[in-house]
Amino acid sequence: PEPEPEPEPEPEPEPEPEPEPGPGPNPGSDPNPKVASFERLEQGYDFLWNFSFTQLRAIEMDLYFPWLRKNLPRSVHPQLDAFERERREIETVGRKLGDEIGNGAKRANGRGDAGAALARVSSLASDLERRVLELTTTQEACFVPLVSAYVSAAEQRRFNFKVISSLGILKSRVFLVSFAETIKGDKGEEALYRENIPKVAQALVPRWRKQLYEPKTQCLEPRGV
Repeated sequence: PEPEPEPEPEPEPEPEPEPEPGPGPNPGSDPNPKVASFERLEQGYDFLWNFSFTQLRAIEMDLYFPWLRKNLPRSVHPQLDAFERERREIETVGRKLGDEIGNGAKRANGRGDAGAALARVSSLASDLERRVLELTTTQEACFVPLVSAYVSAAEQRRFNFKVISSLGILKSRVFLVSFAETIKGDKGEEALYRENIPKVAQALVPRWRKQLYEPKTQCLEPRGV
């Protein structure tokens, strides 16, 4: 009889593929809640200060104030000087706030005591909010009536277009969404918005909100939203 063929060796099992790494832990799952807090603070500071305030400050100092000096009486110039000084003081507070957020984040990541930095951040943020609100309210009360009295509507529209053009396409879209969010519920401001913002831009605001604005501002939403 012919010898039986030797059985073929069983193939070695292929190693199971390693699982792909999933998304990192969300801020709320960090065992040190201060780390999550400072991560959100850094993201919020980046949008509110590095993106929004810094850009608006450049518009005000480089475009708006020179435009006011050109179109309003010279008697207003001392007030403009005072506003510029206050704006520089606000910048100093804002930079200190950023430094404290950065220092606190380092301490939190090193499992150090970040409580003192968090308290200083809270104090500086309150001071910054108060200063910005006071300056904005005072400037509006001072300049809106003067601009209406001395500057034609056509010249105001030309200046608004110049401001939007200076921002570039991406930033101007984010700011338009931010403006629309800010004036919600204010009937007077909403009427001015509908009158002065091009209809095409108004129609695209919902899309820009979803694609451009919300990714930048998620850090400002309450946890769980």
